[in-house]
Amino acid sequence: MADVTIDLSGFDELLKKTQELQDNVSSLNQTITDDLAQHYLAEAIANTPVGETKTSPDGKYRSVSEHMRRSWEAERINDSTVKVLNTASYASYVNDGHRQRPGRFIPVLGKRLTKSFVKGLHIQEKAEAATRRASDKIMKNALDDYLSTWSK
Repeated sequence: MADVTIDLSGFDELLKKTQELQDNVSSLNQTITDDLAQHYLAEAIANTPVGETKTSPDGKYRSVSEHMRRSWEAERINDSTVKVLNTASYASYVNDGHRQRPGRFIPVLGKRLTKSFVKGLHIQEKAEAATRRASDKIMKNALDDYLSTWSK
């Protein structure tokens, strides 16, 4: 019979590395959700309208500022959840659309309203769709970075 010796010292190291990677899964979740939230915010900010600054004829009111664009925020709820929202009070009206009274005079615009409904810009839906399209790539990059620690 042949004398066969098996060296399992590398297996112990493999088990140790596997356990380390498994223990850091929550950091991977946080990284992925942060990256997805950043992508969502970038898309939402890019789609948020900013126009010219207009002043009413009497000089009292100013409209069309960057307030809504600057109001996007991301808030971590837990390891796997990030809440993205716009804190501007009128953000839902711009996103979803709104009713208005035709014939009403608006001093800032210097004219009367003509439409009874203004269509929304669907900023959130566009950002969500773009984030869904990019999510596979974002998760793959985060996982590749996470697994690159394997060889170190």
